[in-house]
Amino acid sequence: SSELFREDVLEDGHEAIWGSFYDAEGRSWGYACCRGTSRHQPCANKEQEPEEKRPRRARRASSEDSESEQRKFDEKPVDWSSPPEDLRPRGEVGEGSAEEFIEHFVRYAVGAWQRELEGGLLAARAGRNPELKTFVSVDALRQAEASLSPLLRQLRQGTVNGEILKHLDEMASRAANREYAAANKAYMELTIGNKKWQNVLAGAQGKHNKGGTVYLMPQSALTAYDSDPVAQKYMQALRRVILFAQYKRPNDDVSKHM
Repeated sequence: SSELFREDVLEDGHEAIWGSFYDAEGRSWGYACCRGTSRHQPCANKEQEPEEKRPRRARRASSEDSESEQRKFDEKPVDWSSPPEDLRPRGEVGEGSAEEFIEHFVRYAVGAWQRELEGGLLAARAGRNPELKTFVSVDALRQAEASLSPLLRQLRQGTVNGEILKHLDEMASRAANREYAAANKAYMELTIGNKKWQNVLAGAQGKHNKGGTVYLMPQSALTAYDSDPVAQKYMQALRRVILFAQYKRPNDDVSKHM
């Protein structure tokens, strides 16, 4: 599991975690216990007793139940079936939040990739376009789904770090507008940031008859890309499906391609 993001517990009196229910008609996530789709709204099924008034044993049991529920949620495979056939504008996706739009874009791109594979179109076109060869394999699609699954879970739970979420939203939004070069720039900012040195750099200067001086250039601070292998995989996978979206929805101005 990811070391960068905290795991949610039950909140606001709900008996199910956020993201355990999906309202297909409203295209938004919610709580399975009351089917509410507004985040942080108290559960409609019961009034939560103030935390400080609950017996300590009850609070501990509740925490253990929440952790057990969380593990079940994390281990449950993401359902990639019934993806959207069209990429919808942000305003038509749930409440228009970054989390909802990123997931919508990911599901659209992965679904389009799946349909192209099943129709045999990718294999036929890969001969004329070498860049498509990396998308012809079913294993490559399954690997992308596996890498993106933790991202979808974190998006539903609202546990993605705010700075990371901003860059992921930028990537998805730019790609949706067919601004693929700008999407790739957001990816580079997310994965490299302002780092100057990947490792500690040592240098030395000799002085005649006076020995020498050793200079050390410290390693730049690690980004989430460096420190969290789960985040690293889904960042790479998101860039990959954006590259597929570029093939599927090219910009007439090729200067805006990756």
